[in-house]
Amino acid sequence: MLYFNATLTLIALTALYFLPTIMAKNRRHHNFASIAIVNLFLGWSGVGWVVALALSVSKTHHPVNKSLVMCIIVGALGLLCLRGLIAYYYPYP
Repeated sequence: MLYFNATLTLIALTALYFLPTIMAKNRRHHNFASIAIVNLFLGWSGVGWVVALALSVSKTHHPVNKSLVMCIIVGALGLLCLRGLIAYYYPYP
């Protein structure tokens, strides 16, 4: 059960970390490569993540599929909540 909780947490945090890149890809942003590079190499600092997020929500010339972005956000939060529920009902020995 410990590995299951750790896996869920890792998946949720990875999705949250790469959220700007996922949003830019979903929006077919013309600066997708730049956003992905900033997110990958500078996202750990927090400032780089905010910059990548700001770039990913900036104006683009393509229509946006907002439902996919919402599914990713809700899914990541759901995994974190599920991990909390599992830890509550199956506490570590």
